Amino acid sequence: MNIPTMSPALKTSLVKRGITMFSLAPLVLAAWAIGADHFGWDVVDSARYSAICLIFILAAFILSPLLMPRNKEERRLGFIFYWFTVSTLFNLSWQIPLILFRSTITQAEITHANLYKDIAWWGYGFADAHYGKVSLWMISGEAWWFLAIVVAITGLWKIKTGRATTGFLLLGIAGLLQAYNASLYMVYDFVTGFQNIPRPDWASWLLYWGFNPLWASCALIAGIFSLQIVHRQALASAVRL
Repeated sequence: MNIPTMSPALKTSLVKRGITMFSLAPLVLAAWAIGADHFGWDVVDSARYSAICLIFILAAFILSPLLMPRNKEERRLGFIFYWFTVSTLFNLSWQIPLILFRSTITQAEITHANLYKDIAWWGYGFADAHYGKVSLWMISGEAWWFLAIVVAITGLWKIKTGRATTGFLLLGIAGLLQAYNASLYMVYDFVTGFQNIPRPDWASWLLYWGFNPLWASCALIAGIFSLQIVHRQALASAVRL
């Protein structure tokens, strides 16, 4: 059995989805910031509602490869590459600025003027104090996620350079690391009574239970799909022997 590879048509489809998603997300955030400023909407609520919109955008695009009109192998392969590429780009572009410029972002005055530049971080931050204050627990959790990102990038590079079996093995490990990270975060919040939810209303809960399970489940699925490819390749090699 040969390791599956992406066809040019599948690559093109995934690239288009990625470009559309990363173009649509800032437009939605900008629309909420402009609307809040123009109509005088509450800054906190506007930021959180913009993040809720992002949940549905991210979920729709990340899960879309599984619904493509292609065979099961191509759908799974598309999901693997889309998840690890998109989650890496999203987390690097969102988490690194939040950690490096945490004082600027988290201590900025809550005004419509600052909403324009900080809405991307305020949306979830107003719902989850770990991210709203950039707690040490949040930083330690993200450090673990960055480790998974390094493993994922290495896996993607291995696949690109022709060492697909090793590459998919690394992607499987990265997916399991990510799933563990996201699930541990939720378990910790559960045992501490969700003290990190400053506004226990529907918007905060939707953001929390929207983002975290989405990240955990997609990482787990992508990791399992990757390891299944390695497992099938190992079985095929054993049969040839």
